[in-house]
Amino acid sequence: MQREKDITLFIEYNGNRQTVETFAGEYRNLMVLIKDQLWVDGMGECGGMARCGTCMIELLNAGENLVVTDQKEAAVIKRTIGTQSAIRLSCQILVDEILNGLQIKVMEP
Repeated sequence: MQREKDITLFIEYNGNRQTVETFAGEYRNLMVLIKDQLWVDGMGECGGMARCGTCMIELLNAGENLVVTDQKEAAVIKRTIGTQSAIRLSCQILVDEILNGLQIKVMEP
């Protein structure tokens, strides 16, 4: 029996917007989902360890739900582009129901 896909994401990459449906636990994290669904070259070179910054995304409508709380992630973002609250490393975001309706812009790796 296949699970119902109850999480809908709107992902913008390279000027195109794609709607992706998934369910909690289908992907290890948001980076893996983006790589699988959009085939972004060069994304996640460190394998999801929050070191390289190649999986950066901009959260267009996240509010306070998905703020950076990890010092390692914050340091990578600051080193790469400076401080910006709507920027996250997609490898550090678990795929669960809190993402439903989220609009994401994939930044160039």
